[in-house]
Amino acid sequence: MLTAAGLAVGTVTQQHSLTVPSGSVISQSVAAGTPLLPGTTVDLVVSKGGIATPDVVGKTQDAANATISSAGLVPGTVTRQYNATVPANTVISQTPAAGTPVLPTAAVSLVVSRGVQPAVMPDITGRSQVQAESAIANAGLTLGTVTQEYSGTVAAGSVTAQSPAPGTEVPPGTVVSMVVSLGPTPLPEGEGEPMTTDTARQQLATAYERADSNGDGTLSFDEAAAAVPGLSQAVFNELDTDGNGQLSAGELGLDVGSGCGGCQGGKGTFSPFGWDKGLDSLF
Repeated sequence: MLTAAGLAVGTVTQQHSLTVPSGSVISQSVAAGTPLLPGTTVDLVVSKGGIATPDVVGKTQDAANATISSAGLVPGTVTRQYNATVPANTVISQTPAAGTPVLPTAAVSLVVSRGVQPAVMPDITGRSQVQAESAIANAGLTLGTVTQEYSGTVAAGSVTAQSPAPGTEVPPGTVVSMVVSLGPTPLPEGEGEPMTTDTARQQLATAYERADSNGDGTLSFDEAAAAVPGLSQAVFNELDTDGNGQLSAGELGLDVGSGCGGCQGGKGTFSPFGWDKGLDSLF
């Protein structure tokens, strides 16, 4: 058209445009209709169209940023989210979409994978074993070793300890171990309820002579405990009514004055001749 009008084509520059198709004139140096001398040059600005947004989905974040920059665009906002199928640090999606025409320095935003969402370890301590196993399965975890131990505070069949600890973020399928209570520690075989005061008094009265190892006519706690296994200090103190740390025959219910030490299991009255009964027993 310029040539046909007797004019000459001047400098042609190119410029990106989202409204003027690539190869079409965006503007001219002399407005249309302006009178010109023959041979006058007219400069043109020609459209290059838009820059096609590169496809960076599936690339690592670093590789995506490099591709965006090479295209004359700018890395934009990065949002991270869990994804079960896209590896961590890999682009899940982009805005604008791949192939969308944009102007230079346009920003391309990315959604980047954080990998598989971790499971949160539930608190199963204090729950029954059945409830604990259900909680583990519901959290997407795997039941591991189950051990048992005696516990005086946790009911039998309930969980006393767990690993990993409650609230810990772990990969799905993580193996969870737990310890289940067997209840209180049983008493050793042959042992029953703690010895009562009456039982201790009766057994000590029976063993009174034998238990008095130093022959002082009273029983210390050590002498009493040696004669009656299972005797506690608390029961001994209950029998020791005068609080002197010694058990006398009277405190054990023995009739000292009767001289019938043998029939009560207590000490008899010793004579100068070494008899083991009082002289009144001879008459």
